[in-house]
Amino acid sequence: MKKSTILIFLFMGVTMLAQHPRERLEALKTAFITRELQLTAEEAKGFWPIYENYSSTLKELRRTQVRSLLSEPEKSEAAGEAFIEQYPTTEREQVNATEKLLTDLKGILPAYKRARLIVAEKQFGKHMLERIRDGRH
Repeated sequence: MKKSTILIFLFMGVTMLAQHPRERLEALKTAFITRELQLTAEEAKGFWPIYENYSSTLKELRRTQVRSLLSEPEKSEAAGEAFIEQYPTTEREQVNATEKLLTDLKGILPAYKRARLIVAEKQFGKHMLERIRDGRH
């Protein structure tokens, strides 16, 4: 288990050097979640495809939400109203995506690791904010 974790981090380190910042962020998140959940090889095999689908869903929801506000060339009251009207729906869709993730992972990860995933995602955000604040992108 420890050897595979070390190999994963080594591989992530090498690949991060030649990556776009967004890809680098994703690699850091992958390494962080892998470490925090202490995934076995079998768990990782089932976990990552489901998690990637979840991440893609959230990205698309956020992208659509922001795009609707920024699509107006001028700051207009109508664009603001449309955004505000759509906001609760988008938030519900994000919650639904999280519920689906946790349900889909039920047979793959034990309850403790599924709960730990929720905490790890929040910790990763805080960790990255600290790195940015400290100037360690």
